Amino acid sequence: MTSIRIAIAEDNTFALKAIVEKLRTPEFIIKHTAFNGNQLLHQLQQDPLVDLVLMDIQMPELNGIETTRQLTKNIRTSK
Repeated sequence: MTSIRIAIAEDNTFALKAIVEKLRTPEFIIKHTAFNGNQLLHQLQQDPLVDLVLMDIQMPELNGIETTRQLTKNIRTSK
């Protein structure tokens, strides 16, 4: 069975910890955690192999909506 590789962007430490604890199963691999969109984009530049991104909408520096736009743009241009 192949595990699902996940990246999580969440600025609330308590919420991030709860999400990671709930997903800590053999079916999932938490590859990246970030406190804002800039951190997530940097991590994904270093290691882009993820299957799922869980994104908070309201984060400092770069919010989830703008981060998602940039990720979508990067995916389109990399094909």
